[in-house]
Parts: sequence; C-alpha cells; structure tokens
Amino acid sequence: MSKDANNSTILTPSNCTTSVIRNYFQYILTLSKSGEQYPVNLEDVYYLAYSRKDHAIDALKKDEVFMQDVDYQVFPQIRENLFGGRPKDIYKLSIPCLEFFIARKVRPVFEVYRQVFHQVPDVARQIRADNTKMAKLQKENDYLNRQIEVVKGIYRQESELKNSCFFFLIEKGLYNEWDDFRKELAHKEFLRDLNVKNKIK
Repeated sequence: MSKDANNSTILTPSNCTTSVIRNYFQYILTLSKSGEQYPVNLEDVYYLAYSRKDHAIDALKKDEVFMQDVDYQVFPQIRENLFGGRPKDIYKLSIPCLEFFIARKVRPVFEVYRQVFHQVPDVARQIRADNTKMAKLQKENDYLNRQIEVVKGIYRQESELKNSCFFFLIEKGLYNEWDDFRKELAHKEFLRDLNVKNKIK
C-alpha cells in the first residue's frame, strides 16, 4: 500500500467491510487516473479471493490469461526479510488484472468494484443514448424542414397562379367585367345568408 493511503483505504483480513473495500477501490481508481499502470499491490487484495498469498501467486503465474509486464509486474526486494528468510517479491497488478483475477471471483466484492470502476462505461452508455436521441431529433427536424419547404412551394404556386390570372384579366381588358362579376357574386351570397337567417328566426 502507498504511503499516501490512509486507514480508510487499507485492506486487512480483519478489516474487510464493504465500505473499506469501496474506499480502497476508489483509492486505486485515483492512482490509475494519475497514470500509474500497476496501482494494486497483490499483498493488499489476495485474501479477497484466496486463502493464502502463495496460492494467489501460483494461480497468477499458471493462469494463461495473465502475462507478466502486461497484466502485472514483479518487483524483487533486495532488503532482508525482517522475519527471517528470503525477501519477498512485490506483485503489482493492473486494473483489468484486479478485476478478473480478484474481484470477479467473489460476487459481493465485484459488486463494490462495479459500482466504483464501471461508472465510466455507464457514462459512456448515457452519452451514446443522448447521441441516439439527438440523431432522432435531427431526423425529425429535417423532416419538418422538408415539409415547410413543400408548403412554401405550394404557397408560391398559388401566388403565381393568382398573379397570372390578374395580369391575364388586365391584358385582355376583362378586369372590370371580372370585378363586376365578383361583386355580384358576393351580393348574391349576402342575400342567401340573409334569407337563411330570416328563416331561422
């Protein structure tokens, strides 16, 4: 564990509660975001999925899924072991190695891991959903714009027709006759409406 870690991020076999595990994972996430490629010390997490550290190391080396210097690194200790014997190597894991080698083996641990580390994919899914929604809205907007252009085209055609009729009547000297006809027609419609109202009364 890094010297910067506080007690709330230190995992021990006797202090392995959900809140401590979450704090530890958040601490590791912070380290990875700072650029540390192998932020996890196997010493801190092996007992989450294995009964002994040597069993975890054997599994890590024998498992064909994980590769040294890709998924994990080994740092030989030069100093003597304070308890006697040969100095122990330090195994540092990458985030993907932590997930598949440790977290996924224990469902409650993985649930905490997922809540901490899978937030970014959740955001990515939300962004994709938003992009899909935006694309749909853009299609609807394009359709409405095309409909507006169709209405504008019809309006232009009607205006051109009215103008051509007007100029045709002027050119042929028929405008006065048409105007008289229009007034007479309007007068007839007025009388018809008046008769209808009188009958209702």
